[in-house]
Amino acid sequence: MTNESAIPSPDLAVRTVALDAPWSWLAAGWRDLWRIPAVSLIYGALFTGIAYVLTACLLVFDLTVLLLPLAAGFMLLGPMLAVGLYEASRRLERRTRSRSAMSCSSRPARRRSLPSLAFFWC
Repeated sequence: MTNESAIPSPDLAVRTVALDAPWSWLAAGWRDLWRIPAVSLIYGALFTGIAYVLTACLLVFDLTVLLLPLAAGFMLLGPMLAVGLYEASRRLERRTRSRSAMSCSSRPARRRSLPSLAFFWC
């Protein structure tokens, strides 16, 4: 008796990533930061401000037991909330100019793929 789920599918391809690849990703992010600093800094300030306000509210209402779930929620929502940064980076890479750098709008194919992010979080 064989376990069919253990047999690799020919349709799936496993891509390898070099150990130093994250350094190139960080360098690309750093370049994007300096090319459009306002967008990056506004996003950073906005999320930092939200975190401080929510933490202060939990402390005021003596709900400090919820601090760890709040941090976990930020980690789960972070990629979805940063869609605007991803779009700004994509536009920089394609050398297209946008009307609003903070815009989260993108082509319809991208919009259809956003709900699929939620699938991986369930």
